[in-house]
Amino acid sequence: GNIVLMPQNAAGSGDNSFQVVHGTNAAPPHTYIASYLWMQHGFKADALIHFGTHGSLEFTPKKQVALCSNDWPDRLVGAVPHFYLYSIGNVGEGMMAKRRSYATLQSYLTPPFLESSVRGIYRELMEKIKIYNNSAKENKEQESLAIKALTVKMGIHRDLGLDSITNKPYTEDEIARIENFAEELATEKITGQLYTMGVPYEPERITSSVYAMATEPIAYSLLALDKQRGKATNTINKHRSLFTQQYLNPARQLVEKLITNPAQATDELICRTAGITPQELAKARQIEADRNAPKGMMAMMMAAAAKQDKDDKNKKMGGHPAQQSEKSPHEKIPESMKEAMKKMGTNMDPGKAPKEYSKEDIEFSLAVTEVERTIKNIGNYKNALLTSPEEELASLMNALKGGYTTPTPGGDPIANPNTLPTGRNMYAINAEATPTESAWEKGIALAKQTIDTYKQRHNDSIPRKVSYTLWSSEFIETGGATIAQVLYMLGVEPVRDAFGRVSDLKLIPSAELGRPRIDVVVQTSGQLRDLAASRLFLINRAVEMAAGAKDDKYENQVATSVIEAERVLTEKGLSPKDAREISTFRIFGGINGMYGTGIQEMVESGDRWENESELATTYLNNMGAYYGSEKNWEVFQKFAFEAALTRTDVVVQPRQSNTWGALSLDHVYEFMGGMNLAVRNVTGKDPDAYLSDYRNRNNMKMQELKEAVGVESRTTILNPVYIKAVSYTHLRAHETKANL
Repeated sequence: GNIVLMPQNAAGSGDNSFQVVHGTNAAPPHTYIASYLWMQHGFKADALIHFGTHGSLEFTPKKQVALCSNDWPDRLVGAVPHFYLYSIGNVGEGMMAKRRSYATLQSYLTPPFLESSVRGIYRELMEKIKIYNNSAKENKEQESLAIKALTVKMGIHRDLGLDSITNKPYTEDEIARIENFAEELATEKITGQLYTMGVPYEPERITSSVYAMATEPIAYSLLALDKQRGKATNTINKHRSLFTQQYLNPARQLVEKLITNPAQATDELICRTAGITPQELAKARQIEADRNAPKGMMAMMMAAAAKQDKDDKNKKMGGHPAQQSEKSPHEKIPESMKEAMKKMGTNMDPGKAPKEYSKEDIEFSLAVTEVERTIKNIGNYKNALLTSPEEELASLMNALKGGYTTPTPGGDPIANPNTLPTGRNMYAINAEATPTESAWEKGIALAKQTIDTYKQRHNDSIPRKVSYTLWSSEFIETGGATIAQVLYMLGVEPVRDAFGRVSDLKLIPSAELGRPRIDVVVQTSGQLRDLAASRLFLINRAVEMAAGAKDDKYENQVATSVIEAERVLTEKGLSPKDAREISTFRIFGGINGMYGTGIQEMVESGDRWENESELATTYLNNMGAYYGSEKNWEVFQKFAFEAALTRTDVVVQPRQSNTWGALSLDHVYEFMGGMNLAVRNVTGKDPDAYLSDYRNRNNMKMQELKEAVGVESRTTILNPVYIKAVSYTHLRAHETKANL
């Protein structure tokens, strides 16, 4: 057939490169419109393919959802079938391509993963720490000073916010932080050379990627089991190097054996590895099956569907042949999917209450099934990485023939191995069911970590207000864990209906919460705003509920912040009535449906501003639209965002992907950096900055931004192994040097 290769023209015009790529609120330029109309009416294409993550079509103006012929993406795509090659690691923006340009996504691999290989650089430091940990009490001060001298020499004290006074020894807790930082550097996973579609990873990169996918799930699950048995002490939590020796290294050795011979992955090996009996393995499987089975109304519907399917089959056995005709291939559901649905439905008893399990039973089953799942799939991971390039091309050709593209979750393969093989159509989640039960538990744990970390740095005081950034990929991959953090900070919990949807909220009693209610302010990306508007309304309700909570045992920071915001707004000239209404506004995002903050171009063009307050003002103006209610949706009220930022002590940014960090992704400085700068200009002080690190599903944690930047810089841009991996051609070597 005939093909035409076309560069995508600029969707905007002017000096702002972000708007040139992502579009503006104005109509696209004539050249942009003409290329798509020629594709439809001149070339008369039977199909349209966009190559690579991401283009600009889905960012063109007009409505964000429910498009019509007056919206640019609809008009430019027309009725032409649209396929979009998209990185499996970017599900959030992929959903935008589906929603706003009617794309069928065709996922492709991320770059491969490998270890940082920097352990040798920090060997002397780790040896000194080992001597300190094993030394007698009278020698501790001398050994601590030796560690401090080397820490300061290597600049690690700056990454961890420690002092550099050479004659003042570090405390035991500070040395533990240094030890854990050095161990994290040694075990950090980094990306290798960029992926070329259709070309498999090199054999050693397939192996290193499987290690990255499988080692930590086994290690952390075995640690969880030992904690339940009382075999793992707090020393393991405090000293990361002990975790490496006792759990990570043995897990890696096991993975190595299974890569060589996947047939060894038997139930006997699983029981021996986890230290359990076959009966305990069966118990863990049953608990997981019960917990994952549909409940309530969903169980009733699926059971009814299974019964109907059985009745239909009985009727057909004696029916007329014309009634037994085969469906066309395009209407067929894959047999594996049908069997899974049937099994779930036929095994349900909708009249029977779901079995309740203790927290200990659930934690046991989660750890055991994670070990089982990983051990049994190591061979599959290797095979999927090897065959994915071919499957990507085959899937695209099948789609062009009108064939079915199977669905897939999104995320990098370390965070979610179920994204393999690639060559599939990514999907999101049901926003109404968020935060999920799992996300709620994770959100509580991370919110508590945030409070504890802040207390350690600020003489046991708690933050008055915490700022959160909501991004669509994190929301989809974690089931709304950051939203869960927001709700728990406010002292509000989700209420689920019969379908598992979070449609209501209730206050957590003050005595049960055990602390003051902490205020929040939220900035949402455009992608999250379009995907989950109802969750923004939910947060707004939570703020109002927390502010109005009565008879709290502890001080209500939300109510105090509302009073302060009302005072600020009144002083800025708003009427008392308007100030009172706007004082509870806490959810803000891009004006005019924008998808960015608008400060990237300014940051990268130092000659466009003289004072940082200019950047802060631009950020506040561009991100000052309110998104907390249908009534005031996208309303911009001057000073509203500024008033909401008063009393902000902490800024939190999600990080769910192993493919980027605070240095390598410009959106981090755009959103987190913009918020940090705005808070500093409003409050007069720098807020603490933390990342919600969701990358390891078995060890989610809060990490201070300085520390995260230190890890990333030392394992990537300052790491010869990384530089060599990404500089695999002469041209890429020059590009890498320019980026560094």
